[in-house]
Formats: sequence, C-alpha cells, structure tokens
Amino acid sequence: MARKNYTYDSRPRYVAVADFNNDNHLDLAVANSIDANIVILLGDGNGTFSRQYTNWFYDESGPYWIGVGDFNNDTLLDIAVANYDSHDIDILRGYGNGTFSIEFTLGLGSSRPMLLTVGNFNEDNILDIAVASNGTLDLTILIGSGDGSFEIQTNYYLGHDSMPYSIDVADFNYDNKTDIMIVDYGTSNLIILFATENGEFPIERYSTGDNSYPCSVALGDFNRDNFIDAAVVYRTTDKIGIFQGSENGKFQATEQFLIGSSFSRKSIGAGNLNIGSTLDLIVVDSGTNSVIVYEGSGDGTFIVKANHSTGTNSNPYSFAVGAFDHDSISDVVVANYDINSILVLRSYTISLISTENSWSPDSEFQPLSMIVYDINNDQNLDVIAADGLSNSVVLFLGDGNGSFDMREAFSIKNDHRGPYLIAVGNFNNDNQTDIVVTLYLTYKVRIYFGQKNGSFVQGYECEVSQDWMLMVLLAGDFNDDKNLDLVVGNAVDGQLAILLGDGNGSLGEPLYYTSVYSSGVLVAMGDFNSDNITDFAIANSDSHAFVISLGNGDGTFKDPTYLSNEDYYTNCLVIGDLNKDTIVDIVITIPDNSGIGISLGKKDGTFESMYFYDDELGSYPMFVVLNYFNIDRNIDIAILNSITPSIDILYGNGDGTFRTNSKLNLENGSDPFLMATGDFNKDGEIDIVTANTGSNDLSLLLLQDEPDFINENTYPQKSGAHPSAATVGHFNNDLRMDIVVVNSGTNEVRILMNYNSSTFMKTATYSTGENSHPQQAVVADFNKDNQLDIAVVNSWSDTLKVFLISNNGTTANSTEYSTGSKSSPNSLAVGDFNKDGWTDIVVANKKSSNIGVFLGYNYPTFNSQIIRIEQHNSYPTYVVVGDFNGDSQWDIAVTCFKKNNVSVFLGLGKGTFENETSNPLPTSSYPTAMVVGDFNNDNQSDIVVVNSRGKTISVLLGYGNGTFATDISKSTGSSSPVFIAMGDFNKDNKLDIAVAFQTDDNVGVFTGYGNGSFSEQMTYKMPNVSSPVWVTIGDFNKDNVQDMAVANFNGNHVGILLGYGNGTFGDIIIYSTGTNSGPCAIAVGDFNKDNNIDIAVANLYRKTIGIMFGYGNGSFLLQVTY
Repeated sequence: MARKNYTYDSRPRYVAVADFNNDNHLDLAVANSIDANIVILLGDGNGTFSRQYTNWFYDESGPYWIGVGDFNNDTLLDIAVANYDSHDIDILRGYGNGTFSIEFTLGLGSSRPMLLTVGNFNEDNILDIAVASNGTLDLTILIGSGDGSFEIQTNYYLGHDSMPYSIDVADFNYDNKTDIMIVDYGTSNLIILFATENGEFPIERYSTGDNSYPCSVALGDFNRDNFIDAAVVYRTTDKIGIFQGSENGKFQATEQFLIGSSFSRKSIGAGNLNIGSTLDLIVVDSGTNSVIVYEGSGDGTFIVKANHSTGTNSNPYSFAVGAFDHDSISDVVVANYDINSILVLRSYTISLISTENSWSPDSEFQPLSMIVYDINNDQNLDVIAADGLSNSVVLFLGDGNGSFDMREAFSIKNDHRGPYLIAVGNFNNDNQTDIVVTLYLTYKVRIYFGQKNGSFVQGYECEVSQDWMLMVLLAGDFNDDKNLDLVVGNAVDGQLAILLGDGNGSLGEPLYYTSVYSSGVLVAMGDFNSDNITDFAIANSDSHAFVISLGNGDGTFKDPTYLSNEDYYTNCLVIGDLNKDTIVDIVITIPDNSGIGISLGKKDGTFESMYFYDDELGSYPMFVVLNYFNIDRNIDIAILNSITPSIDILYGNGDGTFRTNSKLNLENGSDPFLMATGDFNKDGEIDIVTANTGSNDLSLLLLQDEPDFINENTYPQKSGAHPSAATVGHFNNDLRMDIVVVNSGTNEVRILMNYNSSTFMKTATYSTGENSHPQQAVVADFNKDNQLDIAVVNSWSDTLKVFLISNNGTTANSTEYSTGSKSSPNSLAVGDFNKDGWTDIVVANKKSSNIGVFLGYNYPTFNSQIIRIEQHNSYPTYVVVGDFNGDSQWDIAVTCFKKNNVSVFLGLGKGTFENETSNPLPTSSYPTAMVVGDFNNDNQSDIVVVNSRGKTISVLLGYGNGTFATDISKSTGSSSPVFIAMGDFNKDNKLDIAVAFQTDDNVGVFTGYGNGSFSEQMTYKMPNVSSPVWVTIGDFNKDNVQDMAVANFNGNHVGILLGYGNGTFGDIIIYSTGTNSGPCAIAVGDFNKDNNIDIAVANLYRKTIGIMFGYGNGSFLLQVTY
C-alpha cells in the first residue's frame, strides 16, 4: 500500500458478499465512494468480522458498485469496481487470503459507470462484465479474456432520460444464455436484454408505472412455479411491484403490496429468513432509516413482519444478504451512507409476546395437576385439571378462539380423597377418551370411562400397595400389545409399579421395580436406546442423581443404571430430541441454581455429561416443557419460574444448544407450578397454560411472534483524524527530537514536543484549512531564522501551506499558495533549486499531472512555477530530488502511475527547470515508489523503482548528464511491490534494496553487485495476512549493521529484523500497534536524546502516532500513542 491519501468521510455506497479468503466463511467487500477505496471485512464464521483490509484507489475515483468473480481463471475470487467519477472499471486481482491488488483498468470515456454485473455473456466459459452508465445512457458489455483483462464489445443505448439504478442477471427465457435486467429510474421501466446466439442483446421494456421511479430489483421464484420472478421497489410510491416470470422470458405485473414506507430511495433483496422453502423480501428504506422484512407465503404474496432501524440519519444506501454465521438463516449487511458504517444484522428470530387471561370455575378452585388434550373430539384443545378443593376433575373445554367453557367432569367427594394426578387415553378400546386419576395421598388408581355424550362414569379401581403414596402416573404401551398400561411411583420409598392393561378397561397385578431411590421419584418415558421399546428415565431430588431403566418390551424393565451423580436438586424431568439426531435427550430443572440441565442421549441408551443454562433465567424454575415456539423447526424450551412468576423461552439452535430470547411475565402472586402447551386459538402459534396455586386459577397465554434481528454489529468506515504522514525535527530547542503528524481527516498538522519519561508533554496543533485534506509534510528552515518550519500539501483545497514555527514550537504564522485548480497535490520535497541560499519546495500534483516549484525568497514568501508533465492523467505519485547531471544543481524525479514512467526535470540553478525527460517503464507497470543512489559505483545517481502492477523492479542507471539508460527490469514473480528502501546490508560498500510486498506478506532483500544488477531476492516472511506497506532502515542495536523496521498494515504491528552484516537478517520481532490500528508509515530517529534509535509509526485506523523508544540493543518499549 504505497499511497497514503486517506479521507475522513467514507460514504459506503455498495456492499458485496463472497468468501474472499477460502475459509468457508462469508466476507464483505464495501465500496466507499468518498474515501475512494474498497474495504474487505473478513468473516469469522459467527457473524462477526474482525479483520479489515483496505484497497485504495485515487481521490475522486468514486467507486459506486462491486462485482465478484474469478476473472483470471486462477480459482480465486477477484473484484470488479465501477468508478463513477474517474469513468473507468478497475479489476482487482484476489490472492485467496482476503487481499487484492489492482490488476487492470479499463477507461470508459465519457461514461460514468453506476452499476455492473458479472456473467458469461458469450458462452466461452470466461466471465464478462455488463456496465450500466449514466451520462452516456448506455449498457456496455466488457468481454473477458480469461487473464483478468477485458475489452469493450459493444454499447447498447438505453434511451433518452434513462438512468440505470439497479442491475442483475439470470436466464429469464431458459435458453441457457445469461440475460440482463436493468431498473431504469429515469424512464420508470424494467429493461431486459436477452442474450442471443450472435452475441447481440435485443431489448424489451416493462413499464413500472408513470413517474414511479423504480430504485431496485430482487430476483427469485416467489410463487414456486420454477420461473424467475422480479420484485421492484419505487421511490415515489410505497409499494412493492411483483413481476411474475414465465418460460418464454415474458413478465406479467401481478401484484403490488403496500409497504407503508416513505417516498424515498429504497433497495430490495431476497433471502430465506424463516427456514422455509419460500423466499422472503428485505427492503432497505433510506427515508425511514430502516430494514423491513416481508415474509413470503409461497404464492407470490408477502406479509410485513419486522422493521429494524439502521440508525438515526444513517441513510442506508445498499445492502446484501448472506448466511454469515452458518445457521441457514439469511443475514443482512447494510451500507449506511451518511454515518459511514457497515451494519450487520443477524439471527432473524421470532420473539414472543403474550396476551394473558385467567380461568377458574369458582373461587374454591385449587389445581393440583393438569393435562392438555382434545377430550371431546371437537378438534379444539382442552385442559383437564384436578381440583384439590372441590375433589373433582374440571374440564376447560376450548372453543378454538382462546376461550374456555368450564364444567365438572366428575366428583370424588364421597371418598374424602380427591383426584391428584391425571392421565388420559382409551383404556377400553371404545374410541372414547378415558381419564385416569390417583387419589390424593393414597395408593389408589381409578379409571373413569368416557361416554359418547361427553360424561364420565367410574370404572376400574386398583390398589397398588397400602403403604404407598402415589406421586407418579404415566400411561403408555409397555408390553407392545397395543393396550394402554400405567406406571405409578411411590413417594415414600421411590419404588415403581407397572400396571398392564388388558384393553377392556382393567389393569393387571402390579409389577414392582426398585428405582435405586429411597424416596419420591420423577419419571419420563421414551426410547433411549433406539430399539423401539419404551424405557424410563428416573430422577430423585434427595439423592441428587438420575438413572435409566431400559425396557424389555414385555412390560418388564432392566435394573436401573446411573446416568449422573452430580450434585443438584431437580423437581421436573422431560425428554425430547434437542439436536435432531433422532435420539432422545433429557432436560431437568435445577431450582437451587435457578437453571436447567441438559444431557444429550447416545444411541446405546447412555448420555453425555450434563451442561447447564442458568444465566439471565428467572428465579426457582418449577417446570419445563418442550415445543416449537418459533418457525425454525428446532425444539425450544419453556421454563416456568415460581418465585418470580415468569416463563423463559430458550430457543433451540438445532444442535442441542440454546439461546435466551423471550421472557413472559406472569401475574404477581400467582405462584405458578405447572405448565402445558398447545395452539388454543388456532393461529398457528403455540400457546401456554399454567396452573397457579397462589391465584387459584389457570392462566392462558396466547402467544404471538414478534420477528426481528437479535444480533447487530456495526463496523465504522473511517472517520476522525486519519494520520496520513509523519516526520521529525527539533522545534522547541530542547535538544530532543519532536514529531510532526499530518491528520488528513481533521485538517491539521500536529507537533508532539517536550519528551519526558516516555511521553511527549506538549502538543501544538495548526489548522490546514477547512476541507483541505493535508497529505504530506516536509520540515526545513524556510525563513532563515535557524528555526525549523513545516510545509504541507492539501489535496482537496489544492494548496501548499507553509507554517513558520516560533522558537518554542507552539505558535506559527502561515502562508498558503495555490497549486492550481483541481491539481490535488499529494507529495512534496525541498532543496535549493536556484542556488540562492533559500529553501525551495517541489510539489507533485496528481490530478493536473504537473510539478509545482515554489522558490523561496525575500522572507517569508515563495514564488511558484508550474512544471507540466506531458500526457493528461499521468498521476504523479512519488517525487525525489537529486543531482542527476553532476552540475551541483538540484534536479527532480517523479514517478507517474498511469504514464508508467519516471519523469526527470533538470534544474538550471535559478529555480527553473528544463523540459521533462521521460524514462519509460514497462507497459502497465504502475510505479509507486523509488529510491536514488549510486547502484553501479560510477559516482552517478541512479534510480530504482518498484512497479506494483508490473510486479517488477526497474533500475535506471544514470549517465551523469541527466539521462538514464533503458530500464533494466527484474521480476518479482507473482508478488506486487509497494515500497522500497535502500542500504548496504552486507557491508561491501555496494547498495542493496529492501522491498515490501503487501499481498504476499513478505519483505524481499536484493543484494547489489555494484554493477547495477541485483541478486535474486531473499524473502523474509511476515505473519500471515500482515500486509507490509512500509520498510525503513536503521541501526537499532548499535552493531554498525543496518536493520529493518516494517509497518504491517493488516497485521497491526511493526516488525523488526536485525541484520547480521552479511546481507541476511534474523527472525522477525513483533511489536503490536494495537488491534485494528493499521500502521501505514514509519519514521526513525533519536526522539529522547539517549543515543538510541526510536521508531514513530502512523496508525491509520486508530488515528494515532505510536512511539517505540529503543533500548539500543534491538528491542523497544511498547508503543506510547498520541
């Protein structure tokens, strides 16, 4: 990353989703239109994005749109960028690790590309690009060559007043050719270009309504007829238009759905938010600053379900859809244009809200047990409850609307013992539901047979054992004879008894089993070892354990085996398949810890170790039920809390883990102790009924879903100081080195002074002017007062500003000089070009493609001169000074990025310069940095250039007369060099070079032979994904051998490589610059006057300057930031 011109107002305009580093996690690519960059956010696989890489373009390039594909057939994803302001398309080559470099740029003339899409338009299995442009009102087809380059095939005129706003591709007429759809905002049309055999694209148009101004389109099969449909949103109407596709590619406008949003710009996309097979729609509305979800019904209609804010004044511009956390639910990423951020919305979840109603037959009602069942076969769920005060069983007969008709089923008043536990089933095979009860605090079981008229009559009664007190009652077929049986449990000694049914309403003699417990037990039944035979899970509160008793299939059971002996007390035990492996799992309550325990079953009837959920749950859980409380078809858990009357819903993830999301509060003082579930109002939502001993009633909670994204992360896209350059000097005469920081985002130059105990005690801040955007600074004495001053170039205000600093460094007078309209100066250097003893300044103007020379004279002003570089848009990027013709006059050399050359201007000694001498570099080399030195030991100045796109190093050997030999190019292989430094690394008095390769995470050392040629590089690997962007040379351990300091931009650290004096270096030593700091430039010097070299590093993302004070032995203190 050679350039350092960062902006402070990114304006993210478009976001794309793909896996850029091949780790099977979705990543993001964000086009920041004002910042002129593409930011890559690498996904962690859990919906968060912890690593961020930036790919910079030129100021005012205006990237608007991104397309993704493998353009050079290397199996790695590349990126195409539509640059609206610079009228071109950039192709970024991907390296498979999340980093990219500009590989190819294709100019589009006067066209302003707004949108692009990728497809194989000429059936050669090579990706092409379709570009929709403003200004020229056309669609351009760029045909790919397969090596990452493209050529313009043809342009299609879209019509007068057209303004393309959205683009997508698909095979709309099913002829195995890729067609193109464009949303034309200007003419309110949907435009389709159909691919043909001869490569032409005939155009069809569909009106979206007069002055509807469509903004965006989403494609998908919305009505499940296997044809592609289109959903369109409009700026001036509050509707979604559905265009139904057909086999021949024709579309029919079928439905328009009112969305109730503002008359503003909107974007639309499709995704699967509800785990079904139907597509849903997501709309981002810039007027209401919101994301709106419309759940699809599968027939082409949609219902609004959720509205999520993107933030006040966020102005969401575009969005993308992807499953970032691998949960099969679509997540949404939004580009918030006005607040410069990326918003990621995950985990679209159905939260629950409830309407509570209480039901009681009279004031003397005391529920002891209850069960939910359709007792009268009317297809409406009912509740059967045992009333401890009236000694009766009460029926709450549901009407299907959430109300009950209450009546008594039967009374047991004459026995002085009322009903306690309830079970239901058809025990006499007469197709009528019967009710089984245990009598309270007794050993008796009684069956009441259901009649066709809805009444019940007493039937069979069984006495288990006179010393028993029954506390368990469950019905099931334990001997596989298709007749219902019962299992009952004793509260006194923990024994179980099996009562086998004969199918006529009678029960056999009890078969007794010891449960290994000595007191009351809890029992759940299920098939724990997958043999299709009923087994028992048995828990006991006193012995803090539970066991499994496997069934034999004949009504008998094996001896119990311990499942757990962990120390907890439980009062509820339920079973279900929590992780979708078809094997039964167990859930228990743990009241003392206010939580629950879960143990996942294995196929052999054993279980995994128990794990617990106790955070953020209510107090003293009494009861647990399992059901589906949202639409993801994962088992959820409802937990009834007694002391703080409430119900917690744990939503299942489908793998046996759960997340807390909904809490339903119950009436204070109700003291709920039992809970059951069912759909009582037939709205498709599961409802909950609780039995309450405090309020002596039943509470019915009718549940409704409230969908929303429950996880949200925001990723800012650069705002604030943005240090773009740093340099050093003595400003306050304290004999300690001070630091100058250029902050482009806050339009200022700051001096850090008065070092004391590893801290700079004083700062001085000087404004460079509103919206000036300073880029680089130099330090020199411009007014001959023996006090260092500062000159800075401002790329947005097109100025050079000189600060004449006072002798204490705290005050300054400033003078501003124009560099020319739209010149965008980005680099400067100093020298005495006219030999008058005054310091002069040379400025590289990127946009106006010229050099400005400012001659210092007559304190404290400058006289300016413009030196023009031939060829418009040459983009000068790097400037150095030297004496290239041996006349003791300062000359200037400039690298021109797009001209692919080094331009030399020979000084005439009076502040004037000869015309440009161009030294061509290889085609498409794109030079980014250079150094000047005598590389062939002929006492003449030579130049070595790094070419980022050409992947070469160019050596220009000087003849001593201002001219240079034809460049000698040395390949760097597949690596793109971005920065260069020079030194004598092997102490042979011959210059060597060190080169930073950002995309390959290494630094290459090339040993000079003294004849202008170099050895093959010796590579020093940085940590993975470090992105080295700057290298500086210094002797950090005082051994008179040159060492290296490397700024690793994405690694967020500085790497120190200590030289051995033979041209090789030791292993890298890492010094962190802080998480997400983005170190981009380094300066070295003795800042604290201890005769040890220190390091200053500019941290782009942290907006700080970090100082690492050297010990003189090659090690450094951790950075102190300013």
